[in-house]
Amino acid sequence: MTKLSKSPQEMVHIPDLDSARTYYASVFDAEFASGGNPCEMVIGDRRFLLSKEAAPPPETHAAKVRDADVSVARIATRGGEIVDPVAQAADTGERHGAVRDAFGHVWTVTSAHRL
Repeated sequence: MTKLSKSPQEMVHIPDLDSARTYYASVFDAEFASGGNPCEMVIGDRRFLLSKEAAPPPETHAAKVRDADVSVARIATRGGEIVDPVAQAADTGERHGAVRDAFGHVWTVTSAHRL
């Protein structure tokens, strides 16, 4: 497990902690510092708290990942859908796209440009 600092965290409400940990590890290469409720999760340089809620409303989150193209493709093949295909930003060279994950949350996914 990853040891996290005391920086601010964003809440992600999900119906099942175990399946969320497995899912986010497989699509975002997320790491986890705890296994309770809430569960601490790191995606790139962002910290989140996964919190169990019976019927969570859809939420919007952002994550910087190693490869936006790979993360978006993983979500599309694991019960999610592409909301905005990955494209390269002309001003920064970053690649970004948006997806709806298997829990109904929309994620804006960003990574450094591909070489």
